[in-house]
Amino acid sequence: MNRTFVSNNYLFTLPKKRVKTLTQIVSTVTIYFTLLILTYSNFINAQFSSENKIDIRIGGLLGGNTLSIPILVIVAFLIDRDFRKLIFGKIGITYVIVISVCFLIGLLVNNELSYINIDLINVFWLVAGCAMFYIVSNSYNPKIQLFFVVLFPTALMLYSFLLQAARISTNEITRVLFGEINYTFSLSLITSLAIAVFSRKSLFWTLSIWALVAIHLFIVAASGFRSFGLTLITVIIFSVFVLSYKLSQGLLHNAPSAFQPKNLILMLVFLSLCLLLFVFSDFLVQLIDSFTNLSIIHRFASKDGQRSSELRILDIFNMFQNLQGIPLISGKGIGATYPFYDPYGGFDGYVVWFTHFGILTYWLKGGIILFSAAVFYFYIKLPKLFIKSLIKPRAFDPRERTALLTILPGVFGYVVCMSINAVFVNYHSFWGLGFLFGAYLHIRKYGLGIFLE
Repeated sequence: MNRTFVSNNYLFTLPKKRVKTLTQIVSTVTIYFTLLILTYSNFINAQFSSENKIDIRIGGLLGGNTLSIPILVIVAFLIDRDFRKLIFGKIGITYVIVISVCFLIGLLVNNELSYINIDLINVFWLVAGCAMFYIVSNSYNPKIQLFFVVLFPTALMLYSFLLQAARISTNEITRVLFGEINYTFSLSLITSLAIAVFSRKSLFWTLSIWALVAIHLFIVAASGFRSFGLTLITVIIFSVFVLSYKLSQGLLHNAPSAFQPKNLILMLVFLSLCLLLFVFSDFLVQLIDSFTNLSIIHRFASKDGQRSSELRILDIFNMFQNLQGIPLISGKGIGATYPFYDPYGGFDGYVVWFTHFGILTYWLKGGIILFSAAVFYFYIKLPKLFIKSLIKPRAFDPRERTALLTILPGVFGYVVCMSINAVFVNYHSFWGLGFLFGAYLHIRKYGLGIFLE
């Protein structure tokens, strides 16, 4: 039986088995190539302080984050019919219309081209992240590729952390991982899918994924990024809760398993034994001492942390002072910026294209309509769906429910981060959110089967 590699065009035909093999090869190569060009610059810069990092150009473009977008989108478009339907369907058309309107507003208010370019790259990464999931799903042994999508940025952050810790005192390492720590934006979101998949496989895979999660959490905590720490903790808590449901043939059961009385008693006995072990061990004292010295703990209580909170409040006032008249309703479009006036003098007159309360950036770019839509979906509709899928499981199709409970822990992590941090500062949050959206669409249609083989 023959099959066209690009449907409807009939450019050439191949036997179905060869098409599958070719698709797997192209997908697998694309994953590692894009991961390489995405992280290459950060691996090179990992040894330097934030002031001495160098720009890496690939193919004349500044960084692999730009070059990766067309590669991922074109490959996904060629190999996956569902992705093509998504692009030309209602969701794709609506997305293009929203971005086009915001782009035209940005041109009308004369936003700087450099900031328009930054915003466009970010929003295009939502599509590229979605494309990356579809490529992973078509690759050879998708669970292996999913694991490496988590492993690559985790290894990068650990590598950079170790180099920086060797260069300066660990107690002074706060916020030195500027380029590398941003991967936690995307990594935290993708981790929810990885936990759902690998925690239900063999002991090797379970220990491996949780080791990566532990490394990620330690680096974030030691580096003093409070919002990133809260984001990852949110993902972990909701993911562990969802793990209480059994998985069979790629679908979650309606009845919980781990929190049944019998299992709960075993869990409590295990925790009690661990507590007794730690109480009579000097290791506990050393662990507590090490934990209280983490940068993230100091930043919650220090003047630096208090100042950061004050600046975020001032950030809101600065934004609305620059949204007067029609822009208060319509926003200032793609590339919108405003000057930040800092009473401390450190950032006085600094031009920013995002707010630290990330949800308000939707207002800055798209006005009250886009802001209201974001608030409704992220803070009302999605939490409501999550709760309903728990207490009324039969109200959902099993695949739909599996998709919601698998993906929403990562989305909630995004919501937490968006509420206290500038998720629009770079492309990573869009990459992670797009990846989860692609996973949701796939699981809603096929279940988790491809990751469990």
